[in-house]
Amino acid sequence: LGALLQEQNKLEEAGPILEQVLAARQRTLGKHDLDTCESLLMLANLLMQQGHKKKAEPLLRARVDGMVAVLGERDPLTLRSVHALANLLAECGQHKHAELMYHEALQGQRATLGERDPDTLASMNSLGEVLRVQGQLGQAEALFLSALEGERAVLGELHPETQRTLAHLGELGRLRQTRPGNIPCLLYTSPSPRDS
Repeated sequence: LGALLQEQNKLEEAGPILEQVLAARQRTLGKHDLDTCESLLMLANLLMQQGHKKKAEPLLRARVDGMVAVLGERDPLTLRSVHALANLLAECGQHKHAELMYHEALQGQRATLGERDPDTLASMNSLGEVLRVQGQLGQAEALFLSALEGERAVLGELHPETQRTLAHLGELGRLRQTRPGNIPCLLYTSPSPRDS
């Protein structure tokens, strides 16, 4: 019922129901249970929709802890949970903490899923973006280029994720043009059909 109310954008009504479900699951199933972890995510998402990102953070941290306990550190679902927490931290301006979480997710995804898995590519892109925001343009560029190569091969040139990475690279080029002492801008373009 809470999820249905949330889908209908009845957020004030959904909150108490999702809180009750979470409390009941924690009490009966424990904090290290997949259903409990799902309830943590649902309540965290609701809080974020309501603009309460700081209140959502401990829920996402508890979800990561639960997923690690149930599935292990390298399970793809656990790594997605780590990535989701990193996204929230980045949105809250906690870029250094987000960077650490993205590194953790990326390292696990590379080892478990490989370099060209869409989750791995998403983590490369997200880590690149948080590095860009912190002014670490060279590291960001290397990640964006790796992500772009994989996205072109796996998702195709016109996929929204590929286009997003191209936009990130374009932003890097713009930043380099406006910062004195930086390496001159490299132009990033889509390959022409005859290059394929």
